[in-house]
Amino acid sequence: MALRLARLGVRPGAVVRLVSSGPLRGPLLVEVEGMRVALGRGVARRILVRPLP
Repeated sequence: MALRLARLGVRPGAVVRLVSSGPLRGPLLVEVEGMRVALGRGVARRILVRPLP
């Protein structure tokens, strides 16, 4: 899973912005490095994020 996320640009230090969340616990649409990526909630749940200052 870590390799797949890295290929999508989701890696330590990357800025990830939530664009939208699907209804009824559907996938999350996030933007990372100018690219929009759909992540299932199970995958997204395993990504540790912190808010920007």
